[in-house]
Amino acid sequence: MNRAGDAEGWIGLLHTVLELWGPNAAAAAWAVPAAGDPGIDAMLNTAWRIPGLATGEVLAAVGGHHPDKGVAKAARRALFKYRSAS
Repeated sequence: MNRAGDAEGWIGLLHTVLELWGPNAAAAAWAVPAAGDPGIDAMLNTAWRIPGLATGEVLAAVGGHHPDKGVAKAARRALFKYRSAS
């Protein structure tokens, strides 16, 4: 489950969780542990560069459903960067 340093794998894993169990599970239970070390902030700083619709869906889920306001805000910033780059 640890996808440290693998932003594409992290997006893929969370997109699968999103499809199976919904945005709350993807954001609250899986996003941070799956980001591994150095953490969720570093993962979000990289993940927005991954092309594909899954990236936008995952970032939107984390930004809209993560219980930590700081993580949710970082995910929304990453989603903005993703949309701006597309």
